[in-house]
Amino acid sequence: MTATSPPRPPGPGSNAGQSPQPGMSPASPGAATGHVRSTERRGVDYEDVWMRKGRGTFPALLILIAIVLIAVFASWKAFSWGRDKVDPPGPPGAPVMLDLPPGSTTSGIADTLEDNDIIADGAIYQWYVRLKGGTGFQAGEYTFFENSAAWEVMSVLRAGPDRVAQAEQIVVTIPEGLTIQQIANELDAVDGLTFSGSQFLAALRSGAHTSIFAPDP
Repeated sequence: MTATSPPRPPGPGSNAGQSPQPGMSPASPGAATGHVRSTERRGVDYEDVWMRKGRGTFPALLILIAIVLIAVFASWKAFSWGRDKVDPPGPPGAPVMLDLPPGSTTSGIADTLEDNDIIADGAIYQWYVRLKGGTGFQAGEYTFFENSAAWEVMSVLRAGPDRVAQAEQIVVTIPEGLTIQQIANELDAVDGLTFSGSQFLAALRSGAHTSIFAPDP
């Protein structure tokens, strides 16, 4: 019969059955996964937790960069479009003679300039004129150039016409011996006059117009 040896007591280096020492923490459940590491340094317990970066950060950054690039490109295209309308590319072309009649408006002049290929866009020209405070002009004959910038056209208008427009002349014959009222009646019978007989009488009675043949008051 073989005798069984009694169990040996745990040795000095064995940790079996021992309770955790004060100041020490039991192993973390996630230590075996590699994401959590428990370390003891100078009697202080702390854990290093490895955080995984969010997967949506990089795509969001790409989208933001794309939006910025699209906005910059759209702004540049709009600026280029407006610049070409105000100052079309290329040198000025052939001279164009235009007769601007009295009473022409900025809109009417812009349409005439665009129809004769002097400016690229009449609406843009009107906007530019308003932006610069407008420009007065004298009716007459002007020399413009095709493919001109808006400020070049304004310079031509400000310089004045090559030939000043002359108002239409109407010859009226007044017979001798007519009274002022009879002369007014004769004026009403003339076609094309810009004033009436009654206006003629009112101008005479106002005293603004006198005749060397009128008697002294």
